[in-house]
Amino acid sequence: MCNSIIEIDLEVEAAAVNFLQKGSERTDPFGEDINVDFAATGEVVSVEFLSFKKLDLTEAELIALNPHANMEAIYAIEFAQRFLLATLSEASLQGKAIEEAS
Repeated sequence: MCNSIIEIDLEVEAAAVNFLQKGSERTDPFGEDINVDFAATGEVVSVEFLSFKKLDLTEAELIALNPHANMEAIYAIEFAQRFLLATLSEASLQGKAIEEAS
């Protein structure tokens, strides 16, 4: 997951964390706001966040949202949440620094 690429749309508060450069064969939903895309091999391709409302879901909460999910998907979501939060925080800090310098 070290080579993850993140795409963020701040206007609609949505994001995707892409782990692999492969096509998606299947999508598993986790509630209304999170989707996990899988390759034909079963690997997690990406995690999509359709809202920034709750980006700190625990393993137990994710399992409750999709009781049939495999643990690779759960771990990918947990990683993607942390990555997205860190990226948003860093962007916010950089924006404040630019405003203060102006």
